[in-house]
Amino acid sequence: RGIATQKRALAQAEAAVVQANKEAQAAKRAIDAYREGTFVQEGLRYERDILLAKKRFTAAQHSLLQTEMAHRRGFGARVHVEAQEFVVEAARSNLESARHKKEVLEEYTGPKTLEELESKSVAARARFEAGEVIVGREQVRLKRLEDELPQCEIRASRDGMVVYAGGATDPRQANQPAPQIYPGAKARAHQTLLRLADLDQLQIRMAVPEKQVGRLRHGQRVYVEVLGQGRQGEIVSIDDRPRMTSIADVSFAHYDVGIAVEGSDDRWKPGMTAEVDVLIERKKNVLTVPVVCVIKYDGAPHVRVQTLVGSVLREVVLGITNDIVVEIVDGVAAGERVLLNPAAEVGL
Repeated sequence: RGIATQKRALAQAEAAVVQANKEAQAAKRAIDAYREGTFVQEGLRYERDILLAKKRFTAAQHSLLQTEMAHRRGFGARVHVEAQEFVVEAARSNLESARHKKEVLEEYTGPKTLEELESKSVAARARFEAGEVIVGREQVRLKRLEDELPQCEIRASRDGMVVYAGGATDPRQANQPAPQIYPGAKARAHQTLLRLADLDQLQIRMAVPEKQVGRLRHGQRVYVEVLGQGRQGEIVSIDDRPRMTSIADVSFAHYDVGIAVEGSDDRWKPGMTAEVDVLIERKKNVLTVPVVCVIKYDGAPHVRVQTLVGSVLREVVLGITNDIVVEIVDGVAAGERVLLNPAAEVGL
């Protein structure tokens, strides 16, 4: 990871430690608040409820005693005594309920709540301590990266232009996409990242379709033009294996051909586009016609020749071509007039 990425990781770890510390402190305060505040207040409330229930129970007993004495003396009906006995039982039940609530608070609810709060406090403290360990580890990583940074400086062995490495150097990987080189990209061991271009020994890489590569050979002369400046050169290498290029859904096989250029030009830089003319064959005193004069008729090349009685279609034998003119080996003699646009004639 880069130093910037490591700094972000360290900042995130430090933020997590701060948050865990706040949670641990909040959990400790929650324990103190419950033990010294909520638990005590609930205990006092239950004590107050017990005292009030006792007073009501005592008052109910006193009223029952008076009602019974009055009934024995002939005052009041038995139903009044029974009603007062019900009041005494209700007061007794309320007293027992108040005492039970206090017992539940002291023996169950209080300890259980404290255990839960202490568990949260322990967990928060553990997160805080673990976060401190992570911060320490991230600090060590950052320190190591900062120490290694001066050692990551790349020095060229000679003058030249440094370019990102592109394409596979192994012919077996010629059809595989080249790793993308950019700041922050991951690099594998022994991966070529940069190349030092020797501007005094520029070489043109030309992609030749497989149908045409058979016409090329080592040592063939070529003419190269870049930025309007022309240079002579020759073919020095022809790849044995093709590389695949795609246009839409159609794939084409091309062979990389290396061309050594004679002389140098300070304006020529790696990555520029060049126009290349290859001298396939040199012939003298041959008969040629423009390529547009030749059409295919009945599966064979033909030209339309102007005669005294009109134009006639004549089959010809072709030789080499440079896409501008084509050699006529047989079928037309020197001096005959050939139509430039035979396809425009009626019937063709």
